[in-house]
Amino acid sequence: MDLYEALKSGTPADELVATFTKELEAAKAKLKEETEAEQITEYREYLAEAIYDYISALIGFETPSFTVADIEKELKDIEKDLDPVLTLLSGFASAKKEDYKLFKTESKAKTDGDILAEFIKSLK
Repeated sequence: MDLYEALKSGTPADELVATFTKELEAAKAKLKEETEAEQITEYREYLAEAIYDYISALIGFETPSFTVADIEKELKDIEKDLDPVLTLLSGFASAKKEDYKLFKTESKAKTDGDILAEFIKSLK
């Protein structure tokens, strides 16, 4: 249905705008996903070729017993295993400096008295 027909049949304009906006955002997300997938494929090919050339050089420029396609297959398998790690790392990338307080070491050594005082203060 085109916009004219939708308006003629009584669909409110704000509903048409909301539908359009939702579909536009979905299309943009799909395009971004496809672009990223194409880039990953391209970079994987470059990496596989570089690994092949590197190993070939290591063995005296003889032809390795595997192909660039074999390396690409192995890289794809590794990528599947990396998904949980990448998810974890993306969480760190969005974290603020204050979020790392657990990892921060204190520069001043605490005395037994300091530790007891903090403990008593936490009970109040």
